[in-house]
Amino acid sequence: MDNLVSTISRLQVQSEMLKEELEHIKTAQLTSLEEEEAIRDEPESNCRHEPVKFVTLHRVCCSNAHDDQAEWKAYLDRPRLFKGDTENCHFRGTIQVDDDDYLDDHPEFAFAVVKDYNCTKEIIRWVLTKEGQAGRRGQVLGQDHYPEEPKETIILVSEAAQGGINAILKAFPDRFPGFQNPPDLLGLGDANSMDDRFEDFRRPYFLFYLYGKTLIEALEEVETGDLMRESLLSLCQWMEGNYREAWDEADALFAQGKVNQEYLSILFQPGELVVYYGYDKNRSASGAIVPWFPSNSLEPGRQSRFCSWEFNGLLTRLWRSSIIPPQPRWARYQSNRVVDITSLRSYPLRFAPGDLKAKLIARGQRFWAFRRQKLVCYNEDDEDGVFRVCLC
Repeated sequence: MDNLVSTISRLQVQSEMLKEELEHIKTAQLTSLEEEEAIRDEPESNCRHEPVKFVTLHRVCCSNAHDDQAEWKAYLDRPRLFKGDTENCHFRGTIQVDDDDYLDDHPEFAFAVVKDYNCTKEIIRWVLTKEGQAGRRGQVLGQDHYPEEPKETIILVSEAAQGGINAILKAFPDRFPGFQNPPDLLGLGDANSMDDRFEDFRRPYFLFYLYGKTLIEALEEVETGDLMRESLLSLCQWMEGNYREAWDEADALFAQGKVNQEYLSILFQPGELVVYYGYDKNRSASGAIVPWFPSNSLEPGRQSRFCSWEFNGLLTRLWRSSIIPPQPRWARYQSNRVVDITSLRSYPLRFAPGDLKAKLIARGQRFWAFRRQKLVCYNEDDEDGVFRVCLC
């Protein structure tokens, strides 16, 4: 009797387990059918559409102190030294790519964020000294070592995103001063640089600092393909997310008539007039102009370039740079030191007092009228070696 009861109980348990398993199978089948129906109902264009994204490229520059030739290699994964490496090894990833052609070969990426790493014998030896251990081949790395990840060096832009920028600037040129062809009379234009000017961007990303939000708004007003629109939108959103907070801080500082070393690089906007003070005792002021993009950002580092003209019988263009005034010794390492914008040797004309603006404009108009004239130097017989100069 006990055996019979035990058998019945076991069969009941097995029956319940089978019921639960059947329910799971039915649920799984139903879910699968619903997903298949959803895919069939989805428009064909959406089925094949991949979301636009960006890629990070890690470039390693291997150089030798006794060799001027530097070798560059790019990887999709972060470069590192591997366990067991010696001083003859270098930083490297596991997925090497060609950074020059990567975006052309992968149109699904809107842009590439490029980060550069230096790799020298001295750096490798320093790592081995800190983390290596003695081996038969000298110092050997005991574990993988990742160098500190740097900020991006450059942003490479896909053809689709470039096309979006060019389409917007062509449709609304007046909304983007400083980013069109400069006036011919200034002699600042470079046809080659204008053709490919949006292939890449370097900090401080003037176009997106000044007009990133304008680009996003204009996307709704210009006829572009989906890939072009989404590529440019992705790039603009990346810039906004990574830099807008800092740009807003800079604008707040500029509104107070102040600047520091960090934001000096975006103080001078492409195509705007600036005040430049000479080195003479009176610090006489003269006018200059910031080049149009991209010529305004060719100077490496944090200096801002601008040009002015000198007339001494010939009209000559001069290039100048702006830097923060020398710091006192106690503040030499304070990069966030704030100074008055008007204390700089050069600063944008928009910050100048009204009377100085009027004086520079009037003098500039007189100066520009001289550019087609000549200086004639002559000596009169009755002046005993005294030369006279006339403008004709």
